[in-house]
Amino acid sequence: MSSTVFTYLISFVVYAALQVFFVSNLVLFELAFCYLYVAFLLTLPKETDHSLAQAVGFLIGLVVDIFQNTWGTHASACVLVMFLRPYIANLVAQRERSQEFSREVMGNGAFGLYSLSLIFIHSLLVVLIETADMSRFFASLLRVVASTLFTFTVVMIVQFLYVPKKAKL
Repeated sequence: MSSTVFTYLISFVVYAALQVFFVSNLVLFELAFCYLYVAFLLTLPKETDHSLAQAVGFLIGLVVDIFQNTWGTHASACVLVMFLRPYIANLVAQRERSQEFSREVMGNGAFGLYSLSLIFIHSLLVVLIETADMSRFFASLLRVVASTLFTFTVVMIVQFLYVPKKAKL
């Protein structure tokens, strides 16, 4: 097993464990939820095969679903994020030819827009699946925005504190 695959496997376990055992308890005002594990998906190498990326998204989402008893909510949101990731990345960072998605390589603006877009899509799908009721549209929208901003803030803090070395999966 190559060292980069091993590194990403360890990262997978760490992000999933942090989400399940610690971050899932971080809730602001019963409104904003933090989905730190999405940071793992955002920072997978650009050259990761599209099908493999979706499978990895499904697996980390499934782990979170199993421990939070959410019946596929996070798995489906992660698969959608990983499906849309290359398209969002191309829109946001057209001139960026790097094979790595990180704040350090892409810059604050490009990485911020890239991650904010995908975190919003993830939060939107999670909230829509959980509520499944349009009668509380504005409350749900507020929860989506609050969760997006909370998650985005935590992801950017992690990016400032820990930037992984360039690796290929």
